[in-house]
Amino acid sequence: MLPAGRRGGGALRRKLRSKGGFTLTELLTAVAILGLIAAALGVGLPTAVRAYRQVTASAEAQVLCSTLSTAIADELRYAAAPRENGGAAQFDSAAFGRNVSFGTDGSGKITIGGLPLVGDGAYTSGLGADAEVSYRQADGLFTVRLVITDAQGQIRARSELTVDPLNVE
Repeated sequence: MLPAGRRGGGALRRKLRSKGGFTLTELLTAVAILGLIAAALGVGLPTAVRAYRQVTASAEAQVLCSTLSTAIADELRYAAAPRENGGAAQFDSAAFGRNVSFGTDGSGKITIGGLPLVGDGAYTSGLGADAEVSYRQADGLFTVRLVITDAQGQIRARSELTVDPLNVE
């Protein structure tokens, strides 16, 4: 007679035990863990992408602000016959002609004498700019206020500079 735990079917039990594989509990646990990881990625990934876009937009605005500040300062530094004309500085430019001033076109790009100051490639990610340039006859200095905005009109960067033209006596 066989002991109570060893009655018939012993060979079948040994075969079932020796067969490799996962139990239902192990599979459900793995699926639950994968679900938690997917949920964490679903929440965290959009937040990381949004932060990346904000940092990138801010950096691109700073680069545009620096580029425009340099281009404007270079043009004003070599300006001839500067004068104030209705609140805007007007001057003669070797590159852009006589009686020119800075402006902004309809798409938010800085112009000088109606021509683009820098190429379209400088205005990335829907950025736009506005420059206010004035000339003080008393001290012979240009003052520039530059504002960079994003596509929603939010200010991303700003700069203020004073330029002393070399060609003024």
